[in-house]
Amino acid sequence: MADSVAIYALGIITNKLTKLNRQSVDANTQLNAFWAPFLLLHLGGPDTITAYALEDNELWLRHLLALVTQAGVTFYIFLMAWTGPNISILAIIMILAGLVKYGERVYVLWAASSEQFRDSIPDPPPKFSKILEQHKLMEAEGYDVIPHVVIEVRDATVENTVDGANLSSPEKDLNLEQRYKHLLLSSEDRDTSRSVLKDKNFLAVFKIIEIELGIMYDLLYTKAKAIHTSWGLARRITGLVSICIVLVLFILIEDPNYSVADLCLTFVLLAVAIFLEIYALVFLLFSDKTACWLIKEKKFAVLDFINWLQPLTKRHRWSDHMAQYSLLSFAIKEKHLPCHQILEFLHIDEAVEKLLYKHHKKVTEEIKIL
Repeated sequence: MADSVAIYALGIITNKLTKLNRQSVDANTQLNAFWAPFLLLHLGGPDTITAYALEDNELWLRHLLALVTQAGVTFYIFLMAWTGPNISILAIIMILAGLVKYGERVYVLWAASSEQFRDSIPDPPPKFSKILEQHKLMEAEGYDVIPHVVIEVRDATVENTVDGANLSSPEKDLNLEQRYKHLLLSSEDRDTSRSVLKDKNFLAVFKIIEIELGIMYDLLYTKAKAIHTSWGLARRITGLVSICIVLVLFILIEDPNYSVADLCLTFVLLAVAIFLEIYALVFLLFSDKTACWLIKEKKFAVLDFINWLQPLTKRHRWSDHMAQYSLLSFAIKEKHLPCHQILEFLHIDEAVEKLLYKHHKKVTEEIKIL
């Protein structure tokens, strides 16, 4: 509901300003107008989520239209409430921060859409070109050709190692650098990874797959595409510093005409904005993508410091549990909630009550071995 609430709040502020002329804009109305850039900022959403399903990424064009529309509304509010340089200068800074944040959201949705994401996948190795040419020629001659991917198995002397890491050894014997090095593979290595990981220590392989799936999740559902760059880090630091400057300057503005309630709400908006920027920086520093980049750049001192801090975050890549659903219990032994009749009237009784038959079980080492 975050987007709907922000859009509704912008509409209320716009409606209030429309009923006033420029001369009747008092201090509290200016403060209300100052909230508009914060709503634009929060429409950008947090770095940890941009899509809840893959279909959401296909709606990037709708979000682009929303960005243009809401930015226009914010500028309209800003111009209508402009009566002096004090708070209006602070509003300009917040508008720029909001545009960057919302623009990032639209960009990552576009980058994760099916067409763009497919184009971003690395090209196949050069040796595939001859196979593709033969495939096209045989199709042109009328043959019904079914393409198969040829996997080259590495030499047995290097089969147990990837980038110097011994995959036969227990996971505890692999240092973090070795684990992350498995992610720095070329497109040719991608085709041989299955054969390389076969029959290796299950804990080591499972951890590598966790990291790979985590990075894939970040690319499809979060702002990783925009933030895991030098510019992305610079934007996070700049955004945090600029909002902190706005907070300090706002405290220095002494206007007794502001109501206590409006002042408290303004400080809450500023505090939440700063908290989200700090959280985004922490999320960026402790991500697997950052660890890969640090290893690639041989910045091991920074990586060791981050790993030293990591236990404080209590971050887990996944819950280590799998959902179990009892179809027999659902079919034979019905469980009804007290509000079953209301749910039945809304035609959502089956969807809601299915949750009663679902439970979670821990993924044990035996299951990982299997």
